[in-house]
Amino acid sequence: MKRLAILLIIVHSALCIVHSQIVRCGADRIDQYLPLLKEKRVGVVAHKASYIYTGVFKRKDVRRYNLNGNTHLVDFLAAQNINIECVFAPEHGFRGTADAGEKVSSGVDAQTGIMVRSLYDGNTGRPSDSIMALLDVVLFDLQDVGLRYYTYLTTMVKMMEACATHNVHMIILDRPNPNGHYVDGPILDMKYRSAVGYLPVPVVHGMTLGEMAHMVNGEGWLPDSARCNITVITCENYTHQTLYQLPTAPSPNLPNMRSVYLYPAMCYFEATPVSLGRGTDYPFQCYGHPNMLGYDYSFTPTSRFGAKTPPQQDLKCWGVDLSVEPSLDTIFSRGVDLTYLIDAYNNLHLGDHFFRSFFEKLIGVDWVRKMIKSGKTADEIRAMWKDDVVLSTWHKGLNRLFFVRDFRLTDKEGRTRVEATTSWLVMNLETRRLVRDPQLREGSECLEDVIATPAGKVQMPKDVEPQLMFEHLVAYSDIDVNGHANNAMYMQWAMDAVDYDIASTRPVKEVTINFNHETKAGDVVALYKSIIKTEDGRRVYVEGKVGDTSAFCVEIIF
Repeated sequence: MKRLAILLIIVHSALCIVHSQIVRCGADRIDQYLPLLKEKRVGVVAHKASYIYTGVFKRKDVRRYNLNGNTHLVDFLAAQNINIECVFAPEHGFRGTADAGEKVSSGVDAQTGIMVRSLYDGNTGRPSDSIMALLDVVLFDLQDVGLRYYTYLTTMVKMMEACATHNVHMIILDRPNPNGHYVDGPILDMKYRSAVGYLPVPVVHGMTLGEMAHMVNGEGWLPDSARCNITVITCENYTHQTLYQLPTAPSPNLPNMRSVYLYPAMCYFEATPVSLGRGTDYPFQCYGHPNMLGYDYSFTPTSRFGAKTPPQQDLKCWGVDLSVEPSLDTIFSRGVDLTYLIDAYNNLHLGDHFFRSFFEKLIGVDWVRKMIKSGKTADEIRAMWKDDVVLSTWHKGLNRLFFVRDFRLTDKEGRTRVEATTSWLVMNLETRRLVRDPQLREGSECLEDVIATPAGKVQMPKDVEPQLMFEHLVAYSDIDVNGHANNAMYMQWAMDAVDYDIASTRPVKEVTINFNHETKAGDVVALYKSIIKTEDGRRVYVEGKVGDTSAFCVEIIF
């Protein structure tokens, strides 16, 4: 069990905010990654959506980098004379010319003359040892859509495996998750692990690929619990409440945002005889079959780019049109909605012939098929995975100005996985002063089964000279809706300051974070570290200071 003791300051803010500021993806933050590529042998993982968007730059920066309209990342790097040894092509190919699941061949990129190595021309999904031996850095830039079965997540993890094996630095240019505002669906049962389900996460995992990469390292999900040396170039002006509109379709059959939002509910038809609109103008926005009865809507799938041999090709299918209704709010509220799948199952009367074995790989568990066959509704099935992980929280009253609240995360068997006790303060955003209004007191207090560990004060040890590890320039992407650096960033900076040999070989047992002072965009935070060895492990202290002012202090027990 991990026990977290966290001291936080939380301020009043709206819970759901769509930023009016322009989102800058990792690829757009050229100054953050271009220096890391100079005089390096570079491999690039990219696809048709790996673009640098000129509209997010100031005019002087456009002139500086000679950006003329939206530019593909590889074309830009080639123009900057970066030594690209090869481009790795994921599903759909490097320039997006391949069908879903189609064999992608290696070759030479006609526009740049750079060698292209397919990750889909073998059985492993990983580059060969001979190719990895040529590289110092792998630059990864794929636009994900936040689904476990969307193969770019698997591509990233397998590339992390290869980089960890060959001691190659991996730089991830992060992009927003268009489905990053919620989490839904059952957690993958690893007996169904495949390219469309590689990690034990829910169907809709709610994370960007950069965040997921940190999780892969932190959870020890690489073979032999190896850690990949990663640098994530984060997005600016993006939060998980941002409904990000994809400027470029990430794959041929997700042509618009409605298809992206319906994808968590529609993909399961891939494991049935029912067409989900491949080979039409509305892939993932309709479903039907020639033998479905009682419907007025019809469509006919045909061979076309992105769907060369679609299910029910050239046959008139009767079914349901989702291209206009339901509303986006309804789609978001339903998430992984099995209503459509159950509707088709009940209409066709095929029994077990309705499902292929691929279904379990997509949904990730064996009990969903059984529940559908037994006549359960979508809501009854949804109730089953809601209990995969249970978050419990309760408050223990007011301690001076601090609202004390406990959290506990338990698994389906009721085993405690994470515990946290937290202290919260309230701040006025305009005056930046603490709010002492007694009306803010919570009503009832729960003192049963409380977490005994207090969120105590953390300070650097007096008898150990701290070591300056690095300085971090606080970026706009570090800032949350409250106008200061997000508390989660402090933990990230602290872990970056920990010795690799400690963090890669020892699990974190306990963490205590003290938030001491705000940091804002443009501040330079100096990270200092002290290590104390104990009989049962090590205590690592990291303090972030702006000048002489302590912004935060973290104690990590390994």
